[in-house]
Amino acid sequence: MRKLFTIFFLLPLFSNAQVSFSNDKPKFGETVSFTYNPSTILANSSLIKAEAFYFEAKTVFTSSTPISLIKEGNVWKGSCELKKNNLVGLMLAFRDSTGKLIDNNKENGYILLIHDENGKPVNGAFLGLAMIQNSAMQNPAFRMKRDILEQVTFFEKEFERNPEMKESVWMNYLVALTLSKKEGYKTIIEKELDVRFDAKEPKSSELSAVAALYKQIGNKEKSEKYAQIIKKNEPKGTFVQQEKYLKIVEEDDNDKKIALFEAFEKEFPNSLMSSAMAITMISNYVSTGNITKIKEFATRYELKIRDNKASFYNTIATQMAEKNLDLKSAEAFSLKAIEAYQTEKKKLPTSSRPYDLIFRDTYATILEKQGRLKEALENYKLALGGTPEEWSNKVNESYILLAIKLGQKDEAKTMGEAFIKAGKATEKIRTAIKDLYIKSNGKKGVEAYIASLESEVKEKNKNEILSQMISEIAPNFELKDLSGKNINLTDLRGKVVILDFWATWCGPCIRSFPGMQKAQEKYKNNPNVKFLFINTWEQGNDYLPKVKKLITDKKYTDFTVPVDVDSKIVSTYKVEAIPTKFIIDPEGNIRFKRRGSSDDVEEIVEEVSLMVDALLKESKK
Repeated sequence: MRKLFTIFFLLPLFSNAQVSFSNDKPKFGETVSFTYNPSTILANSSLIKAEAFYFEAKTVFTSSTPISLIKEGNVWKGSCELKKNNLVGLMLAFRDSTGKLIDNNKENGYILLIHDENGKPVNGAFLGLAMIQNSAMQNPAFRMKRDILEQVTFFEKEFERNPEMKESVWMNYLVALTLSKKEGYKTIIEKELDVRFDAKEPKSSELSAVAALYKQIGNKEKSEKYAQIIKKNEPKGTFVQQEKYLKIVEEDDNDKKIALFEAFEKEFPNSLMSSAMAITMISNYVSTGNITKIKEFATRYELKIRDNKASFYNTIATQMAEKNLDLKSAEAFSLKAIEAYQTEKKKLPTSSRPYDLIFRDTYATILEKQGRLKEALENYKLALGGTPEEWSNKVNESYILLAIKLGQKDEAKTMGEAFIKAGKATEKIRTAIKDLYIKSNGKKGVEAYIASLESEVKEKNKNEILSQMISEIAPNFELKDLSGKNINLTDLRGKVVILDFWATWCGPCIRSFPGMQKAQEKYKNNPNVKFLFINTWEQGNDYLPKVKKLITDKKYTDFTVPVDVDSKIVSTYKVEAIPTKFIIDPEGNIRFKRRGSSDDVEEIVEEVSLMVDALLKESKK
């Protein structure tokens, strides 16, 4: 039976429908050619780029490698050398010339493992697959999903073949097992830890993880036992500092927060957490409007912060600007951020948007709030960036609206049209461009004009979304909503069901609600469509009143909100981050999974509608 499992395990793993390799079982040292047929998401792309992610058994993170492609007819061809030391496999992904459209095999990557003389994956191959679940998902060239249960399965498959490999990655395995909440995971973890540390104490580098693992499985006694060892061995170490820092963050009383901070500062004057501590306290003083303390803390801590002073200053400036607090001082902090960036730009961590554009946007916003509109417009233009890939909807909107306000209508029209064509326009931008058209041409033809601007990007978005259609059985659940009514997924069979996982602390979740509310409104008269806004991952025990208050205060009382009390359902659905949406067809299968969300109402409505309409149409066949 075990051999049969191995065979069927491998079949779905290497479902590389769009890619054919010259050798599906290559050996180390060989060069493998491949053919890519872009018949789905990249079908209309005139230029396609490829990236290879070469991985070892214990890959933590490595950059991807560009692969040269040659077009032959309707397909693209390339090759990869399998000669890097300790290599166990590679993963490919493809993208268009803009980098916006990506074919990553529905977030799985196009995978090829190296094989031994007997035609079996080399030792470490499955361990490599487990480890890249962490590293590849961090690489923007791949945008991989992290399937925790699959990751655990890869670990266990490797340990079954090569038990000795567990010794070097046991901690990674147990952490993944904890996150997976696989049936019986607590028993497995406790047994692993008890056996491992029955006769010996963990190494100092392992103590924190061991204490955390015992805490995760509910063994408070052993968790506290190892926590006390850490505190005894390193009374002023990172573990103790983090524990005290969390108490400061969680304290709601302002005076007590300050007292805790002052005690921390006295006990740990040279803490590496200085930057985080300073931002926490400055945020506290911003909320209370204490400008003197803001400046005092900034001055006190700017010398202690070794790296990333630019982000430190920008965070202060942004928070002050949001509260319209002493805008002259906010401007000074913003300029410090721009200045510091010049010396730190090579050291800054990876960002989805260039830091200089982020910092410039903050400065422009502060100038606009001060009424210095011409200067603000100049700086918004600098904050746009030089390519559509660098454009930000928020900055684009600020630039267009201010350009119109200052009478630069031709500039606003030209750039507004470009933003709409690139899919980087907000509803306010679309409305502004419509108004400019109407003033020049009248109302007739305005909708056709906007539609012509949006047609290409809408078609691309449609192809991208529909190409990611899947078919997986949706796990059933029964939860109570905010009124105490039972919500059972099975009872909704025959409908298209939209699950939206969210939490009260999740900013992107809340910002997506206006769009989701409008999408729900669109289908309110369709009995075959049901929206469920599943609240999950809340912190503390008494969170239900906070959930109800948010729904009431924000006027989302038309939402059906099932409450995932113990966060079991979010784990069953393998959610890695929120917001995450699942679109389930009338037969009870997950057909779409979408992570993250735009703030743009119309963009959300369009995306949800594409998926819902596709499933409604399919159900009528």
